[in-house]
Amino acid sequence: MAVISGTVGRLYSHGTAVTAFTNEECSVLSGDSYQIDDTAKRWWRPESPITVYTADASSTVAVDSGDYTRRDLGGVVEFDSTPAGSVQVSGTAYNMLQVGGFREWEITVDRDMPESTRQGSGGWRTYEPGMATYAVSANGFWIDDYFIGTVDPSVKWIVVNYVDYDNSKRYEAQTYLTSNNVSTEPSGLVEESVEFRCVGQPQYYES
Repeated sequence: MAVISGTVGRLYSHGTAVTAFTNEECSVLSGDSYQIDDTAKRWWRPESPITVYTADASSTVAVDSGDYTRRDLGGVVEFDSTPAGSVQVSGTAYNMLQVGGFREWEITVDRDMPESTRQGSGGWRTYEPGMATYAVSANGFWIDDYFIGTVDPSVKWIVVNYVDYDNSKRYEAQTYLTSNNVSTEPSGLVEESVEFRCVGQPQYYES
């Protein structure tokens, strides 16, 4: 089990509203990975196609979809090899809305380790790494009954956990809310603690 903790977190939601974009410029994120420049268009709608282009002074050419991998959370295109020229992308992004924040959080990563012991193991059990689970628990000050009164457990949330807020170093993950607790401290403050379970692979960004 791996644990990461921090003190600043943000929670985002989206409804059905989306924004279509065309030939948006992208910049190098790292290696052969490019990220869309417009921060408002960095959560792509998974069900909608994207088109990636390379451009130079004379032409703009669509890239074969087999030559790259899209990363919807963060608006990133990962090329199989270094693209020629600048990179542009067209597609559809969710209109994200910040709905909350955390004053402390903890990320826990667990991996299933099913036993794989075979005859001749010398008396020692052996294991094979299986599927990983990424969970986020967070605490904040209770404001209203937003979570308890309106949250649909089938809705996905974007959880952003900053390990270095000033330099925007963070983990982003699509999650489901799995638990929510409200308590009153002796001081009179009302606190809310929530837990989320990640869907798919979380992403780490520094921009």
